[in-house]
Amino acid sequence: MILASVGGVWSAGLFDPPDISKLDDSREASQILDERSVLIKEYCTYCREIIPLEEMGLFPQVAVALEDKHFWGRWGPIDWIGVMRAFWEDLKAWRIKQGASTITQQVARNIFAEEELKYERESGKLSAKFWRKMREAFIAAALEKTLYKKLGDRKLARIKILELYLNTVYCGDGKNGAWYGVKACSRWYFNKSPRELNYAETAMIAGLWRSPNSSPFLKPKEALELRERALQQLVSEGVLTPEQKKEFEIFPLPQKRGSYEINPAPHFAEFVRRQIAAKYRFVDQGLKVYTTLNLEWQKVAEDALAAAVGEMVKRNPELAEDLRGAAFMVDARTGSIKVFTQEPSFKESEYLLYQIKRHTGSAFKPFFYLAWLLKGGRLSCEDEGSGPCRLDDSADRGDGKSLLAVPMGRAGDRKYIQNFPYQGLPRYRGVIPAMQALVESRNVATMSGVAGIRNSRASARISKEEILEAANKLGVTLPEVDPGLTVAIGSIDVSLYEMVRAWIVMIGGRIVEPYAVEEILDAKGKSIEAAELKETEIILAPDISFAITRGLRATVELPHGTGNRANEELVKKLGVHVMGKTGTATDAEGETTDNWFVGCTPSYCMGIWIGRDKKLPMKTTVVDGQPIQETGGRNALPVFIKTMQKIYETEPKDIFSEATDPKKPFKLKPKEGVATIQNEENSVAEGDDF
Repeated sequence: MILASVGGVWSAGLFDPPDISKLDDSREASQILDERSVLIKEYCTYCREIIPLEEMGLFPQVAVALEDKHFWGRWGPIDWIGVMRAFWEDLKAWRIKQGASTITQQVARNIFAEEELKYERESGKLSAKFWRKMREAFIAAALEKTLYKKLGDRKLARIKILELYLNTVYCGDGKNGAWYGVKACSRWYFNKSPRELNYAETAMIAGLWRSPNSSPFLKPKEALELRERALQQLVSEGVLTPEQKKEFEIFPLPQKRGSYEINPAPHFAEFVRRQIAAKYRFVDQGLKVYTTLNLEWQKVAEDALAAAVGEMVKRNPELAEDLRGAAFMVDARTGSIKVFTQEPSFKESEYLLYQIKRHTGSAFKPFFYLAWLLKGGRLSCEDEGSGPCRLDDSADRGDGKSLLAVPMGRAGDRKYIQNFPYQGLPRYRGVIPAMQALVESRNVATMSGVAGIRNSRASARISKEEILEAANKLGVTLPEVDPGLTVAIGSIDVSLYEMVRAWIVMIGGRIVEPYAVEEILDAKGKSIEAAELKETEIILAPDISFAITRGLRATVELPHGTGNRANEELVKKLGVHVMGKTGTATDAEGETTDNWFVGCTPSYCMGIWIGRDKKLPMKTTVVDGQPIQETGGRNALPVFIKTMQKIYETEPKDIFSEATDPKKPFKLKPKEGVATIQNEENSVAEGDDF
């Protein structure tokens, strides 16, 4: 009956020549890697990475011993003795019980017999299986003949066949796709290269070639049995001694890796993927995308952000459902993105940080002070020049609100502006220097400098349009809806991406566009795209850049500065200069909706945002009898500090220009440039954190 079945399908293309061009099948996983070539994520359905035989470690030896012990000495591609033995066993069992496929035949199946295998599975016919095996035998013979003719040497042909086999052998399904080839399989199961695997690890993967569904992550007992069988066969073939086998038996199976190990930067990977997919075919194309991300710094920022979010949820469990956060850091000198992390996981939220726009609170105040400087104002009355230098922090009108008011519509209604209570400081200070208003993040004083505010005694006013123009000049997208006069204190939605990009302009005077992709290589290793540093026009004159940097250094270094915690941990301990601003956006009831910190050292600018979906309030909680308001200084600033501490473990001391020293009157030297210079550190008093 079996012979009759075979005869019934004999003619259907059995001896058609194989498409030899399939030997050049370049399907290979495309990879996104960090700046040190550490893998971030692969994109593939046919997941493999093609490597030469000499990089395959123990696999060539193990494959020959387990799959085809006569591989090197046999004439022709078929083991006829094995075929007869398997045929006899199959006849006795009346089913396919044993296989006798050589490595060459398995290559023929893996590369050329996809359609035959598909038909066999779909039909379930025994005749289809026999026909496919005969077809494989014919293709194997044609393959060896072709490679011998091409390479001129039978051994070289066999070396090529073994290399093809080990680059196409299937070892199971992963999260992204099906894994093929020893390099992809080694990385998937052990996170190692083939050269790093010992006999126990190599044997475990080799065992999966015969039973790919027996993954150690899903079926550890079956995987252990397969490894034992493979190790025993290696003893039988003289590759290992019984004593060596016992030593390798004690090696544990690999443990299923966590999501971080599989994809340590999922939001960043998606950010890059979208850019690549817009220009190139990506999945299974073997592209290597070298990015600017530093995974070590990324991990520190990710952990710090997760810790901040975790503490907030601990204080208020209601936040667990929809609290979000993001941290974004860019090299201010080049624009290369070094950190791009978000909370919660990518599976829970696929929005990327450049898509999320939220109220900035006081983190937007620097744009008011920038507009103030651009219009000729000074931050301190001791500074060089003769421009206005004072703002009006007003006084309490008796109900906790100030005398300053925002006009509301034509009816003459007014909304009185207020400062939130300051720990250990007067709530209102009257007329004060602009620098003090910025350092202590005083809403009333800042608003007093906006044209249209009632009852202000500020020495000058700037318009809402001038504030927006200053922000737009630095790359902030103008809102479609009028944010009103309170834009000066953050009634505007901005993305974290744009905020960080704008801060880079403040310290350097130029637009530096953040970028993520350093270089792209195709499957053959040829560069098809590389980043180029582009010279951009000067947006801010050096005197303005130095002045605003000085003001934002003051929020860190001067007493009562809202970023003063960074002074202790970074300026004093590490000798690293920092400029930055906290932000705490609130709703109409005064409850926090968003936390921010955006800051820079001379080399790196970083922003952190934390908030709830739909701008819901975080709500003030009570801990040990004390009310705790969720603020940018409390939650976002520590993420910045921890990340910078990691960076400056190895990076050199980073110092701003002497012209930006907030403890001295501002005087710009005639030939002062935008480059940073060394400046002796001064100790400053500890201040409050809000």
